[in-house]
Amino acid sequence: MAVLPTRRLAIKDGEVEVRSLREEEAGQILDFARTTFEVSPFVLTASGEFKMTLDEEIAFIRKNIESPTSLFLAACEGGRIVGSLALTGHPRRKIRHQAVIGMMVAEDRRGRGVGRALLRAVIDWAREHPTLEILTLAVFPANVPAYELYRSMGFIEYGRLPGALRNDDGVVYDNADMYLRVKP
Repeated sequence: MAVLPTRRLAIKDGEVEVRSLREEEAGQILDFARTTFEVSPFVLTASGEFKMTLDEEIAFIRKNIESPTSLFLAACEGGRIVGSLALTGHPRRKIRHQAVIGMMVAEDRRGRGVGRALLRAVIDWAREHPTLEILTLAVFPANVPAYELYRSMGFIEYGRLPGALRNDDGVVYDNADMYLRVKP
């Protein structure tokens, strides 16, 4: 079972509560995701494509709680979700030492340290985990603040796919794959 207890972490103008999402927050995280998909050019899901239902979101949260190598975290300020991070572990023996990160921060909270707080919490958790050794993620280098955040946290780029993302307006972005070893 993977649950991150509540941690209060400092950000630029205060603090944020980072913890595992709870099933009763499924509606709030769905709204958060939909809003992010509508406003960010740097997400894989286009506005209107996200069709997850409340029951499916509850099941997703439950699955992450029950998985020993996955986490679904929320960063909250005043009861509002302002960031989320999904760490997805692998059930297969040969790759169970790896997990993939996907993270979103509310547009009006970017640049304040919310993403750094989420990453710090998950990296600390992974370092203490008995089997996790490598965290991976994908980022669009054109999203300079996100790319630089990952680099500053120790992630190393190991591959790039030119033209990986094509938005409806025709703008194309490269994708960078990055990793961080949490254990030697």
